[in-house]
Amino acid sequence: MDKIGRELGLTERYQISKQLTNIYGTLGLTANIKLRDSSNLSNNDNENIYLKSYIYPAISLICSTIPQLSVSVIDLDTTAPKFLQLHSLDLERIVSFQTCKNRDTLADLIKQEIGNNFDITDKSVPMWRLKVICFEDLATVDQQGEISIIFSMDHVIADGMSTTILMKELVNAINAVEPIIVQEGWSCVNVNVDQLVWSGPLDQRTPHHPGLWELLPVVIKHVLMPPFLQKYIYGTPKFWAGEKRAVQEKHCTHVQLFEFDQLPQLLAKCRANATTPHAAIYVAIVMATLQVYGDNLQLIGATPYSIRNLCELAVSDTEVGNFVSGYDRTKDYQYSHLSVASNFWLECRQYKQEIVDYRVTGVKYTNMLKHVGPFPNKWTEFWLKRLESLPFGRNCSFEFSDLGNVDFSSNNAESSDDQSPFQLKSVLFAQSANIVGSVFNINTITTNQILKGSITYQKESITDENATLIINNLKTILTNIIVE
Repeated sequence: MDKIGRELGLTERYQISKQLTNIYGTLGLTANIKLRDSSNLSNNDNENIYLKSYIYPAISLICSTIPQLSVSVIDLDTTAPKFLQLHSLDLERIVSFQTCKNRDTLADLIKQEIGNNFDITDKSVPMWRLKVICFEDLATVDQQGEISIIFSMDHVIADGMSTTILMKELVNAINAVEPIIVQEGWSCVNVNVDQLVWSGPLDQRTPHHPGLWELLPVVIKHVLMPPFLQKYIYGTPKFWAGEKRAVQEKHCTHVQLFEFDQLPQLLAKCRANATTPHAAIYVAIVMATLQVYGDNLQLIGATPYSIRNLCELAVSDTEVGNFVSGYDRTKDYQYSHLSVASNFWLECRQYKQEIVDYRVTGVKYTNMLKHVGPFPNKWTEFWLKRLESLPFGRNCSFEFSDLGNVDFSSNNAESSDDQSPFQLKSVLFAQSANIVGSVFNINTITTNQILKGSITYQKESITDENATLIINNLKTILTNIIVE
């Protein structure tokens, strides 16, 4: 039978409260998979039978060790929301198969998946799903036998790094299991809930909590001080916050995809200038935004970063969960200044150092969520108040979620000696818009020396045309700094 699990931690309440207010959807990691023997698709009357023969037993295998894959949430109308460990999963409700003409439809499929909220009132299904996509018309012979798997999950069970852990585990399991013939109507996975071990949430595992003198100014400003006095003392933020004001509505995420294939050259250039590709991309995003919206702008750029190594016992890079904080950088920029190469690299180094210096402070700031107030009312209020108190109802200009260079090693299709039936070629990260968060998100991940990314944004926060301009500008800026 199902088993009541632990209470949600602070970051988990933070994520589920977004669902309660309908301002945010899901995370999604898309893997491009090469089947070693493509005839296994074309020779089957029903290609889904072949794919299910590997994927269903693989899911059963990873669900036996990863507790987050078999949970829903309960008691969301109380001050003590909890996880519910499910003893049985119906894969027909979790895994779907679709055949598309070509890869041009991938952005729309990702948009559908990350825009589709999990029904948090349904206690019979977990908070993740898979969509497996076959393509009828691939451009080259080399692409024959390729499929895509979109692994979508609620942010309450996983952060960005955890999406890569889950995809690794899934593809490893697909290649490890003995395929079985899935009989008609067989789709049930039984989970031994008593054998699953789930560690505590982030706030119980880190020594970094805010002290009185760190809490006091926050409490005075946001709790004790009336809004009119806040504006009088602190002023109204002047950062660029989009083309149209955010309104209280269900998120509707638009998605565009991009690729940058000169990462080795960018890495070499960054090393020569004592910085990182991450920092260079961040500053390039700033410049790309300035090119579209004005030479002189104040921007707030939000950067999520992993804090696994800031726990009392460092969190393993194989553990799934929410171990992330963020740095919001507010600065006045001038495009003509940053277009000078020496200024560009100086800005990169400054940003890189700021992230290093802020890491512990960011954990403390995250743990201030303890003082939001009783769940769920104060937590939903926490989000909805931003619509009135922030410029255009948003708290930053853009968010840059970079999962870095991820090694899928044994699943790598570039390995010539890999005999695995399913070989991972590349991955793509995306997440839904947050109505009261950033104007747009840039989400990136690198595999096999190719950076793939997405720009995601709420409808009307920017136009599709300007989103395309930002991406094109970003790629041009990165290309130019390599050759300068």
